[in-house]
Amino acid sequence: MIADSDGRADRRGATVISIGAAGIAPPRVTEHQGKLQEETFADMIAAAAGIIPGQRGRGAPVAVLRGISYTPSDGGVSSMLHHAP
Repeated sequence: MIADSDGRADRRGATVISIGAAGIAPPRVTEHQGKLQEETFADMIAAAAGIIPGQRGRGAPVAVLRGISYTPSDGGVSSMLHHAP
């Protein structure tokens, strides 16, 4: 997975989003009490990993997350977009 910082016009600061993914399904559908929820799973992983290096190159260019259960896929990040590129 490749991630990068992203800002939002309505919030201060930056977050981390996935801009590339290989071998993992970026969207994930979960079910709770009969309701389906689609999640941007790749972005959640990127944000969790972003805690390690922080922003602005604080010295840790890579973070390794282990133990994450995922669905294998080569769909790529474009599978999360509303409109295909």
